[in-house]
Amino acid sequence: MAAYYGITAPVVADPGWATLGTYTSGHPNRILLGPGAEIIQVGGSVGDRAIQAVLPTTYP
Repeated sequence: MAAYYGITAPVVADPGWATLGTYTSGHPNRILLGPGAEIIQVGGSVGDRAIQAVLPTTYP
């Protein structure tokens, strides 16, 4: 299904919603990922400062 929608980010098959339940209290939610898919923040407001803090300082 990810390929159908053109999603190129990693996608987790979670048929019993166990992974979602581990990191959230429901759907939808915001999860900020850092380099290497490290979980930086779960839930709440993910603002510009939080995003900029995990961006690499140099770009390819």
